[in-house]
Amino acid sequence: MAAEYVRLSSPESIYGQKQVLHTELELLGIVKRIMAFQKLRQEELILKIALKKEFDDTMENLKLLDKLLPHTKMMGLVKKEFISEEIEEERGVLTLEQEIEQIKRRLEKLHGW
Repeated sequence: MAAEYVRLSSPESIYGQKQVLHTELELLGIVKRIMAFQKLRQEELILKIALKKEFDDTMENLKLLDKLLPHTKMMGLVKKEFISEEIEEERGVLTLEQEIEQIKRRLEKLHGW
């Protein structure tokens, strides 16, 4: 089987070479952006881990401070119940309606004082 060739004129050859080079530049630019994204993603994960550690340390310090401070009951409201309600709210992502309802409940509790 004989190989077939297509002869290109000089301007066509130069145009084709330019297009290949432009494509290579674009691909290298994409690779460069992907590598930069991966580096930023790694930095983000490291910072998230550090932030979580700081948050956990702060929570431990707050718990220790809570144990050291004197506790009082205010009109039937036990402090631990109030704290546990806030912690439960922070655990899940609330919808706008849920947040509105929680704020209304807090207002009702305050008006009962």
